[in-house]
Amino acid sequence: MPTVKDFQTIFRFLYAQLDGRYVYKGKFEDDALAILRGIHYPYVGNISKSHIYSAGSMATWPGLLAMLLWLVELIECVGLMNPSRDSSELKDSSQFVDRVFFDYLAMAYPVWLDSGEEPSDLEAILAQQFEQKNASLIQESSDIERRLANAKAELSALQSNESPLVQLERERVELITDKEKFETYIQRLESMQQRMADHVGNQRQQQDAAQVEQMGLERERSEVQAIVDAQQINPEDVDRMNSERNQLHDTLRGVQDRVKDVVKVVWDREMKLQRVLDDVESLAQDYASRAHKLGLVGSRKNEHIEIDIELTIDTHTDDRHRITSVDLRRDVRPALTRALDAFASELHATQSAVLEARESMDQLTESRIELEERVEDMDKAARRHNQHYLDLRDSIVAETRAATKQIEQLEADITAMRRDIAQGELQSKAALAHADAEWESVQRGCRLRRAEIDEDVVSVLEDVVQMKTHAEARLRELLQLATADASA
Repeated sequence: MPTVKDFQTIFRFLYAQLDGRYVYKGKFEDDALAILRGIHYPYVGNISKSHIYSAGSMATWPGLLAMLLWLVELIECVGLMNPSRDSSELKDSSQFVDRVFFDYLAMAYPVWLDSGEEPSDLEAILAQQFEQKNASLIQESSDIERRLANAKAELSALQSNESPLVQLERERVELITDKEKFETYIQRLESMQQRMADHVGNQRQQQDAAQVEQMGLERERSEVQAIVDAQQINPEDVDRMNSERNQLHDTLRGVQDRVKDVVKVVWDREMKLQRVLDDVESLAQDYASRAHKLGLVGSRKNEHIEIDIELTIDTHTDDRHRITSVDLRRDVRPALTRALDAFASELHATQSAVLEARESMDQLTESRIELEERVEDMDKAARRHNQHYLDLRDSIVAETRAATKQIEQLEADITAMRRDIAQGELQSKAALAHADAEWESVQRGCRLRRAEIDEDVVSVLEDVVQMKTHAEARLRELLQLATADASA
């Protein structure tokens, strides 16, 4: 709910969209009611000065808000009836010429009725509008030519460089290869993890067995110690047993050292064997990857190479002849030799195709150069046509000026014809006297009648055009009669 000042500001702003030159002379309430009556607001009787005094109250604000909404809709309607005459908004309109000439006639006709002369400043405005239109067309043509040059440069750059699709396809193949390598490496790590887990399990089992054996030895030692404690021995037996024990300790240490050396040798041999097996698996995976890429195995098998040897490695077998699924010297080497010969023949065929493609590319380059020359010739022809258009436009303007002079002569004849209808003029004077008596009432409703006056102006213009056409026809008939009389 706005204040009274806010309501006045809103109302002034909205009515300024309809009549920006209106001056508020008296109180705002009186002027607002007079404006609403002048524009024929249908519910002006429901609005009083007290309502405007208390614009923000709950009782009066809904009615005033509806009145403001009606004003907004009226402004939108007037905006649709009287669109902007800015030439920049009509630069892409096919009705630009008709609109400009209509505006020119609408402004020139009242001036001509008052003075009887053609206003020169309106002709300057008309010429300026056409010059602005021409400048915008020239600017648009320059922009199109610049975009065409940029497009040609971009096309040349795309044709000179490698296709982005080929680059992306190559990158995709490389990424797929890297993915396959990583998957193979992950599988190797998983297999190594499984082997290490099995080895750790075996070590734990051996440790558990050693602990069980140690506990049994501890029990046996306790039993032997109990037996020894129960026996009665002499010092000579003790010395003899100590010497035997020392000998046994020395022998045990020697055996333990030899066991450690054997375990170390076995561990070194197992590590060397594991490294060899890893290298063999890596070579087998490399072979499988390259054979798959070359189409020797798998779903992508090359139809020109009759080879299908898929190599698998079994590192858990005890027979060295069964580590590989096929014999490398007897089966794989001859097959790879045949594949090498087949790929060599394909390489020669591919090189021949590349030479043919280069020849075709040279022919296409020559064709492109010819097409560019044709495009350049067409650009020159377009410039010639543009110059011819400018010349035609100048000639049309000159003819228009000549036609304007002829129209002025015809309008002078129409003025002479008006002097012949004196009785009509007397009636018009009587009507004018009657109109003077009603001047005050017409002045109050002038804003309401503005739209009707516009329609009357359009109809009068149509009548004038019809009258001009009729006068031209009569003048032609008079000219024909005069020619016929002269020839007779």
